[in-house]
Amino acid sequence: MKAEDIRAEENILHLADAASIVQANQKDTQIETILNGKLNDLLTLTKGQLFTNIYSKHISIASKLLYLSLTTLIGRKTLGEEYVDIFIVNKKNKGLVKRYQRLVFIIGYTLGPYLLQKLLSLWKRHHQILNEDDDHDDSNNDGQLSWEAITNSLLDIHMLIFYFKGAYYDMSRRVSGLRYVTGHHLTNDEKRIRERNSKTYKVLGSVLLLQSLSNYIPLVKYLGQLLTNSIFKHNYRDTNIKSSDQTRINEKIGIIKGVPEESKYHHIDLSDGNCFKFIPESSRKCILCLSDISDPSSAPCGHIYCWKCIINWCTEKEECPLCRQICKPQQVIPLR
Repeated sequence: MKAEDIRAEENILHLADAASIVQANQKDTQIETILNGKLNDLLTLTKGQLFTNIYSKHISIASKLLYLSLTTLIGRKTLGEEYVDIFIVNKKNKGLVKRYQRLVFIIGYTLGPYLLQKLLSLWKRHHQILNEDDDHDDSNNDGQLSWEAITNSLLDIHMLIFYFKGAYYDMSRRVSGLRYVTGHHLTNDEKRIRERNSKTYKVLGSVLLLQSLSNYIPLVKYLGQLLTNSIFKHNYRDTNIKSSDQTRINEKIGIIKGVPEESKYHHIDLSDGNCFKFIPESSRKCILCLSDISDPSSAPCGHIYCWKCIINWCTEKEECPLCRQICKPQQVIPLR
């Protein structure tokens, strides 16, 4: 009976350790980067440079979706999983995962961060608009933490659990219940290496824990303040807001009346040599759309682009495309 138990134990595949999971993820990230570059090149040829600049995040999401749809979704190993010889099982390590679990993981892995960033941006914008209307809240704005800080703290906690347990590398795998097992039996040497790697990751987890502790105390205070003040502020605004204040809020969130149509604007096109003669010929092309600059606008660093091009770029990345200096949309100056 004991011999049968030993043989049965030998036939059980071991769960993958943290080092193998991290290695597989790094390899997959490299492949996704290569695929994203190829997709960018293809869309640049067919749609133009401006299209790829504006939709860079969407192209990155599409490349990840394509890669995982051709591997994980149809039950095949990714190149990273092949590299370290691991494969996906359910969270109880008693069988392969269902198709819907794979789909949930892919959606969460590719679209989750993008949707979360959009929600945080909307909340931040709404919160800033409301805070600007309350003079008594201005002194507390600097000390308040954002929801982005809360999200980062939760992700830090998740990563701490991974370093100590070695189970789920990211939140999407935890939600969908995807775990990894090794595709081969472990030798004694491999077991010793796994033990050393496990100790190393626990040390990293301890360092991250010490680093994060300083953020948790103000986070708890902020959550308590947010919960106690949110209902009061909401009722206060509903009963005391005036029509002039409402008009000002509408203007801030984009409901502005009396804005002329774009066709009625006086556009400046640098294809006309008599227009803005002080700009040299070598600088009259926009590097984003590769065309003559239309409605020239200057970034804080002094580089000139089309108004639409630089605004669309700064909406996605708040930096100058050439020198990478900070360039927020509100800092762009149209030249007239």
